[in-house]
Amino acid sequence: MTENLPVPAGAKLPATYEAAERAIAALNTVEEAKAWADKAAALAYYARQANDKPLRRLAQRAELRATNRMEELLRQYPELHGGDRKTVSSCQPDNLISRRQAAHQAGLNDRQYRDTQALGAVSAPELKAALESDDPPTPRQLAERARSSCQPDNLKSARTVAPADPAQVAKATALLREFAAFCDTHDPVRIACSPGIDAELLRTFVSTIDRWLDAFVTRLPGEEAA
Repeated sequence: MTENLPVPAGAKLPATYEAAERAIAALNTVEEAKAWADKAAALAYYARQANDKPLRRLAQRAELRATNRMEELLRQYPELHGGDRKTVSSCQPDNLISRRQAAHQAGLNDRQYRDTQALGAVSAPELKAALESDDPPTPRQLAERARSSCQPDNLKSARTVAPADPAQVAKATALLREFAAFCDTHDPVRIACSPGIDAELLRTFVSTIDRWLDAFVTRLPGEEAA
């Protein structure tokens, strides 16, 4: 059945899933992860047409792992306000490319970027279950699950989410409003370049906030239409 369906050029993967897993974990750039995801997606399409279920599972797992690795690598880039590069003459300007810009430079369109970001809200057990499934979801399918997992009638969600206490919602809203107002009136570059700043401590704060905001914004109702 498969001799009439040649494997797409450049879509070859390692002979075993374990080898592919190791190779993907070692990827160092968003561009490399995007190339892996594209090759795996092409191979999965070929396998579906050829009705080759083992190859399709291998390819779909590789695509999901590569996209998840892409999300991990994109976290090294900041979410700059408006997604624009800030023009300054000091304080490591090369690090001022935004996360969205890095994604676009790697070839992701807006929908792919949102789907990749949504994978950041998928827990390790959820990801493991998806990868070990006999019919692994595509990155987009898993992203849709992540976005809708807070809906009580979502039967496909890997886990249910209990609503927070109203006081917590009110506090989060107030803190986000206060921080948004601060961001609107203070230059982040000037603050980051100020002498005596504790860079490592602030990076720890930002990392924690970044993870929280990624999980938060991808679960807000209507995110898929953004």
